[in-house]
Amino acid sequence: MAVHGFGMAPPPRTSAIARALAAAVALAFALLALVLIDAGPRVVAVWPWPEASMSFVFLGSITASVATVWASVAVSGELAALAGVGLNIVVAGVPAVVFLAAQVATGTSANAGPALAFATASSVFGFWLWRMTRALPVHDPRPMPR
Repeated sequence: MAVHGFGMAPPPRTSAIARALAAAVALAFALLALVLIDAGPRVVAVWPWPEASMSFVFLGSITASVATVWASVAVSGELAALAGVGLNIVVAGVPAVVFLAAQVATGTSANAGPALAFATASSVFGFWLWRMTRALPVHDPRPMPR
């Protein structure tokens, strides 16, 4: 018997909930992108890294691209795509955890603690998301090439 997350498609209700959650995450990332692009003094004040030389427009653009990926999952219903999203979260989150942990350990950034907690939670979530969706079947109606 196949277990959900290991080769079987989720039930329709689960898919609908997952699509709604993906839409909510897409909206959250889109709003964060707007905040970063319009990086006022409040954003710079809570920035956890000691320097803020990287363009917030660049960071906002990256965040907008993340919103687009989540939106495409919400619109298409292709939950198998979330495996790559989860892996991306881990690849981006783990180095942030290492850097921010060093910042907390040395006391060089007063804002690193909350960012470390968020990066850690994000990395754990990304691993969980990858683990739960990596074996979902991809729905591609095109015939196999010969």
